[in-house]
Amino acid sequence: MKINPKIFKAYDIRGKEGQDLTPEFAKRLGGAYIVWLKEKINKNNPLVVVSHDVRELSLLLAKNLAKGMSMAGANVIFSGESSTSMYYFVVNITKADGGIMVTASHNPKGDNGFKICLAGAVTVGLGDGLEEIQNLMENETDFAGEDEGSVETKNFLSDYVNFLTRIEIDYKEKIIIDCANGAVGPIMEEVLRKLNLNAEKLFFNPDSNFPNHDPNPLKEGALNKLVVKVKESGAELGIAFDADGDRVFFIKKDGSLVGADVMAIILSRHFLQKQKGENIVLDLRMSREVLEEIKGGKGNAIISRVGHTFIKQAMRQNNAVFGAELSGHYYFRDFFFADGAIFAALLFLKIIGEGGKTLEEITHGLRNWEKSDEMNFKVENAPALIEKVKEKFKDGKQKEIDGLSVDYADWWFNLRASNTEPLVRLVVEAKNKETLKEKVGVLTSLILGV
Repeated sequence: MKINPKIFKAYDIRGKEGQDLTPEFAKRLGGAYIVWLKEKINKNNPLVVVSHDVRELSLLLAKNLAKGMSMAGANVIFSGESSTSMYYFVVNITKADGGIMVTASHNPKGDNGFKICLAGAVTVGLGDGLEEIQNLMENETDFAGEDEGSVETKNFLSDYVNFLTRIEIDYKEKIIIDCANGAVGPIMEEVLRKLNLNAEKLFFNPDSNFPNHDPNPLKEGALNKLVVKVKESGAELGIAFDADGDRVFFIKKDGSLVGADVMAIILSRHFLQKQKGENIVLDLRMSREVLEEIKGGKGNAIISRVGHTFIKQAMRQNNAVFGAELSGHYYFRDFFFADGAIFAALLFLKIIGEGGKTLEEITHGLRNWEKSDEMNFKVENAPALIEKVKEKFKDGKQKEIDGLSVDYADWWFNLRASNTEPLVRLVVEAKNKETLKEKVGVLTSLILGV
C-alpha cells in the first residue's frame, strides 16, 4: 500500500484521519509492529496493549490495529478509550511486551496518530525501530503468523482510578478542572467520586469535535474559558489537561499561568525534602532557577534533550525521582518513569494542601529571572545557522546536548532545530528584562540575517 512517509515523526506517527490513516493502514501497522517486536524480543506470541483516544476514527483504527496484531500472532489486550498516561499505566501493570495507543496527542481535529512502545512503556520512535516498522509496512505483503493470537477486551478504569487516588489530599479550596472534551474527562469523573475535592467541572464530556477550545492548552485562547471561570467563581486554582491527557497546566486565581519552571521548583522541593541526593531530570529549556533550587536542595539535576523519549530514557538510566519538560509533561519514578498528568495534578494538590499557604504564597518569589517563550523561526539550513551562532557566541560556555546552549553569568540561550519542521526554536533567559530584550534582539537579527 502507498504510505505517506511524512507521517512518521520523531516520536510517533501522525497524519490525517481517513487520508493518511485508514483502517487498512492501522491493520498493516499492527502486523508490521508485531513482526518487528517478535524479532526484537525473541518471542513468538507477544502480549501487547491497544488503547485509543476520543477522536472520530480512533475506535475504528484501534480495532483494525488489534486485528492486524492478532493475525501476526500477538495476544492483544484491548483496553479501549483512555488517556495516554492511562495507556502507559496499563502497559506496565499488565507486564505487556509493548503496545500502541491510537492518538494524535493535542493536534487539531481531523488529525490522528499512533504512539508505539515496548515493555515498560518505553517509546519506539525514529532511531529506536519506527523506521524499521515503516519499511516492513512498505515492503512486506503478509504479516500473518503461524498461529493467530487473541484479542481480549478489558476495562482498566477502576484500576487506574484506585492507583491515582492512593495520593492522599487534604485540600479544601475551590478548583476548576478543564478536561478539554478529551480522554481525561471520564477518568476525572471517577477520581472526583473518590476524593473529597471542592471541584467544578469544565468540558468533561469527550467530544471528537473539541467544541469548546483547542485540544492544545498552549494554543492562544485555549485557556480563556478556564481563566474566566476561575476569576468569576473565586476559585483558588484552575487545572487544564490536554486532549490525550499527558500534559497538565495550572492557573492561579488572578488568571495567570503557573509556568512549568515554577512547577518544577515546587515538585523538586517536595521530593528533595523527602530524600536528599535524588536525581531529577530537566529538559534543557528549563530555567536556571530550577537548577539552583535542585542544587540548593542537595539534589542532582540531569539535563536532557527535549522530548518525552529522551526524558524517559534519562529517568530510567538515572533512577530519577522526577522529571519535567517546559511543555507541561511531568514524569515520576512512582509512575513507571512516565508522564502522568492526573498523577501530577493530584500530587500538586497534596503539596499545596499540606503547605498551609495559598497558591499565590507558595509561588511568590520562585522566579526572578526573565524568560522568553520558545520562539520559532523558519530557516532553510538549520545546521549552518547553528554553526554561525556558535561562532558568534564562542566566548560563552557552550553545550550541544540538543542544538546549541550557551551560558553566561547573567543570561543564557538554547537554539535547536525542530525534529519535524524546517524551523529552529529559540529560548532566552536573563537576570533582568533589559538584558532579555537586548539578547533576544541580537539573536533574532542573527537568525533572520538582518
